[in-house]
Amino acid sequence: MTNRKCAVADTRPYTEAHAVVWVDIAIIFERKLSSKQLRRLGAVFNKALPELGLVASDVDGHGDGRRFVFSKKGEDGSVTETLHIHDNFVHVLQSEYRGWTVTRDSAIERLAPLIALLPDAELPAGCLGMAFRDAFLQDEPKKYDIVDVFKPNIYLPRFVFDAGRLWDIRLEWRESDVPKPWEGAVSRLSVDAEVRRASPKVADGKKSGQFLHVSEITHRQQVMVRKLKEKPQLSWSVDMVRDWLDYLHDRNKALINELLTDAMLERIGLKE
Repeated sequence: MTNRKCAVADTRPYTEAHAVVWVDIAIIFERKLSSKQLRRLGAVFNKALPELGLVASDVDGHGDGRRFVFSKKGEDGSVTETLHIHDNFVHVLQSEYRGWTVTRDSAIERLAPLIALLPDAELPAGCLGMAFRDAFLQDEPKKYDIVDVFKPNIYLPRFVFDAGRLWDIRLEWRESDVPKPWEGAVSRLSVDAEVRRASPKVADGKKSGQFLHVSEITHRQQVMVRKLKEKPQLSWSVDMVRDWLDYLHDRNKALINELLTDAMLERIGLKE
């Protein structure tokens, strides 16, 4: 592996305060929701979410019996938050990160109408999921150096440190040593290094359309109940969801600490 000095000042986190692009928190059902179940949940959320600033959207075929979408816009008119109901998921995607506690509690507030219904046997939810995407930007792609962002670790193979500006990895692993009532966990990690056109949100003074280098980390996690015919009933509650989201957040934080250089961890407030 090439031994190079980190020049971290050339590469910046997604924002001055943190690197989080979005957080996605999901309650996942054991099987695909029927049209009847989708309509039922759509009606429940259509009643509760407008008070929280999320309104029904016609994006992605809202109301077609296959998917419902509720969204919230920021002051600049861009969508900052969406709640989706589709397939076997209900999930909240937030792209305006305000720290973990605020993000967690906001997602739980949006999901609360569903959590209240989960003792209903007609809505068998068996998984809780969370995904984080973090990004690090280099405004001059030719100056990109992997050691500005990443240190040698157990997740990145050695070859990527000499791979240049363009590379990616995909990993998946399962864990059984999770506390009860869960019976296992799955993690999926994607890391991508690529050159993209700069959007106005991340251009940092550059004209939109110019190029920048992006290092992107996406970590998806699920904790699940073993699928047994006579498994104990999972007691869903707001407190349970909060505790388990904290558990998943701690696991994500540990992963980020393993991946990033000490200098970059300090810049995003994670250096311990």
